Amino acid sequence: MNPLKKKQPTAVLGLTFEGRRLESTVIRKGKDGLQTEPASGRDLSLNPLKDDPILTGREIRKQLDEVGIQERKCVVGVPLDWTLTHLVKLPEVAEEHLDGFIQLQAEKAFPFGLDDLSLSVSRFETTKGDHYALLTAVPKKHIDLLLSSLSSAGLTPLSLSLGITALSRTIHPSTEPTLILFATSTTLALLVCADGGIVTLRSLPDVLEGENGSRKVNGQALARQLRITLGQLPEEIHGAIRTLHLHGAPGITSRIEQELAPKLEAINLALNKMGDAHLNGAPLQLPFNGHVPTPVALAADFLTHPVRPLEYLPPKTSQWEHLAGKIASRKFTVFGGAAGALILITLLAFILQGHKLSSLDSEWNDMEDTVEELEDVQASIRKFRGWSDPSQPNLRILRTLTKAFPEDGSVVAKSFELRDQNTATCVGTARNNQALIAMQDRLREIDQVSDLKTENLRGRENIQFTFTFKWSEGGNNGN
Repeated sequence: MNPLKKKQPTAVLGLTFEGRRLESTVIRKGKDGLQTEPASGRDLSLNPLKDDPILTGREIRKQLDEVGIQERKCVVGVPLDWTLTHLVKLPEVAEEHLDGFIQLQAEKAFPFGLDDLSLSVSRFETTKGDHYALLTAVPKKHIDLLLSSLSSAGLTPLSLSLGITALSRTIHPSTEPTLILFATSTTLALLVCADGGIVTLRSLPDVLEGENGSRKVNGQALARQLRITLGQLPEEIHGAIRTLHLHGAPGITSRIEQELAPKLEAINLALNKMGDAHLNGAPLQLPFNGHVPTPVALAADFLTHPVRPLEYLPPKTSQWEHLAGKIASRKFTVFGGAAGALILITLLAFILQGHKLSSLDSEWNDMEDTVEELEDVQASIRKFRGWSDPSQPNLRILRTLTKAFPEDGSVVAKSFELRDQNTATCVGTARNNQALIAMQDRLREIDQVSDLKTENLRGRENIQFTFTFKWSEGGNNGN
């Protein structure tokens, strides 16, 4: 046995975050199977993406203490709406070239640089032998804030992944193409998996209507989203899907079944609604026979399959890497000292030659009259420099435009162009149409902005847009 190999834990805390909703449970691994402790679900008063991580961590720790959870090692499910996705077909090239191809496709598809994203890839093969990869990415600033909150709560994360993938692996561990709809009181999400990989992931925020607690399912909108999802799949995977597996709490799944069942025949799908699994304290075995809370699926999947299909936890520096860093640091100190000595010698050489500068004094005396004439010319230039604007209007326009964009990254600008000091063009991407409209409404409220027009709009999700507007320093907004 390798002494450096990490020992697999026998108990982990499963945590999920959906907005301000925190759900948790502890799963322990025994001889007879998995043992679950009572789950807990409560709303946080603080937002992990906006509020101070130290305060957020303290509130998380308080909630866990109140339900008697002391386990420190945790696996965390990040919200699906943090995730950007893009499906690509892989070319027939050598394996060592695929990573470069995937990174190039990610740079083209996502509105952030790869240095600002945590990228994870799930690959699969169709029955025809074609290879595909689902590229998924989460902004690193989201992960950094979440990790800071968990550290403040005294927790050690072993994994950051998507709860929906853990649910699919613990309920439907199949290599056949499978379409699953997961429902909670606040969210709906679609997942398609095949050949042990993830084909597509989609959050459906516009299908649930109304306030929390009394939300209704728009069956027409849900059926439309199903058709869109199936239409975007490779043909052989689409053709193999005949059933929609529905998972979730009985209340919401019953409403979905009532709204959706009459519409599924038109898209050649049967409905399979799975009820809740009975977690009665007895040892559990995988796969679960029924729907379970997402924290339970996360923890159970980690204890039985430590390798995640989609993982966003930054890699930790090993002890060997840390030691290598120290050695490199010492080498840097030696080289730094040598470089400092070289600089000192050079400086002394300049000092020794300083006396030569005195010979230039006579030349200065000859140049003095000419310098005075040039200074007079510069004074005249400063006097009539009113034609130029030192206040940098371009930066003011960019600053105003930046304030109109949302902080959560749902609308992102890729390029900005200003022509004739008053006509601006902005190109970018938006997570959905509602976020884009809200951003443009905020832009219209600015006095200096007028004549805002959408020039180009493509896509239903990750919408690509181009709009223009006029900028007037005097503020003649006529919208």
